[in-house]
Amino acid sequence: MQITTKIIAVSVGTMVLVGAGSAAFAMTREGPAITREQAVKIAQTEVPGARVTDVDYEHRWGTRPAHWDVELKTGTTEHDVEIHATTGKILDHDVETDD
Repeated sequence: MQITTKIIAVSVGTMVLVGAGSAAFAMTREGPAITREQAVKIAQTEVPGARVTDVDYEHRWGTRPAHWDVELKTGTTEHDVEIHATTGKILDHDVETDD
């Protein structure tokens, strides 16, 4: 009887810890403050007249912050604009021209 009680107590304790850990993980994985549409507008302001070809949300755990990666094209020039997912600040703007 005492062994069964201990097993139940350990099982309940484990479930509480797992549940709390899952909740904490979920809170750190909230969506971006800047929406996809806002990121596209910011990128189009940076590259007026460009056509949007791709938009991706990049969530990184390393030193690079979560950001929107917006790819645009004007003629033969491709632009890759990275926008901070929380502040809307442009982090990087790469330009490649097709030869």
